Amino acid sequence: MSRVSKSLKNAKVGVFFFMLSIFVQFFSRKIFLDNLGDEFIGLETTLRSILSFLNLAELGIGTAIGFTLYKPIFDKNYLEINKIIALLGVLYRKIGYIIFGVGFIISLFFPLIFEEAPFSLMLIYYVFYSLLISVLLSYFVNYHISLLGADQKGYIVQQYFQTFNIFRVILQVIVALYFKNFYLYITLELVFSIVYSIVVRYKIKKEYPWLIINSSQKTEIVKEYPEIIVKIKQVFFHKISAFVKNGTDNLLIYGLINLQSVAFFGNYQLIFLKLIGLVKMAFAGTGSAVGNLIAEDDENNIKKVLW
Repeated sequence: MSRVSKSLKNAKVGVFFFMLSIFVQFFSRKIFLDNLGDEFIGLETTLRSILSFLNLAELGIGTAIGFTLYKPIFDKNYLEINKIIALLGVLYRKIGYIIFGVGFIISLFFPLIFEEAPFSLMLIYYVFYSLLISVLLSYFVNYHISLLGADQKGYIVQQYFQTFNIFRVILQVIVALYFKNFYLYITLELVFSIVYSIVVRYKIKKEYPWLIINSSQKTEIVKEYPEIIVKIKQVFFHKISAFVKNGTDNLLIYGLINLQSVAFFGNYQLIFLKLIGLVKMAFAGTGSAVGNLIAEDDENNIKKVLW
């Protein structure tokens, strides 16, 4: 399949599932607000924003690794690909431990942070740690997804992720309508994250039978790729700016007003983020296509395509 064909497939699959996801999320949000309450949705949104802050520890490693994978993928250098993915695993495991540690420390202050919240601390901790475990799965289990993105096969990730996401939301709607149980609602989030991680991991193993899924590489491998560290430093500042721009609103609103206001703001935020996401999804596959083109190292072809 050519670069253009892969890019078009990424765009078609991405936009289709994204549009379907938009419909499901707008429909479900109304039900969640009516049956679970503004304050609970505000609590969940606030805790997700805290996790977004913790994700700054990722430093842009996934993006930097993606850039490095283009050349060995084009050359079909499986040994080099395995080493780079192993490096990603080493770095992500370290980041995962840091996120868990910082998350645990922050959670110690929940009695103060959510002092006026109309929920038990047990529920707040259950929501937070369920969401935290879901996040950590991408660092300890699913870091191989970067290979699919760099190989112009992001549509595979989108197919699985959006399908699981839609089924999860449908079940959560049923829970909200008939049970109104906060714990069961969040448990579905955790269960689907675990199942999704297992299924995608199996799919990657099937897609790349030569890939070493559980690498035994040690920290020393980092020294073999100093250029990746340079790229990480460059990308990190973009990560910070993106968080300041998009990730601090809910925290500030909760700090200055209340959980209900977070939920109300989230309604408008959902509209804007989905519109922006739709545009990004349409062009999601072009980045890896350009990376693959540059990896070909054919100056005439590069000029022909880009200019």
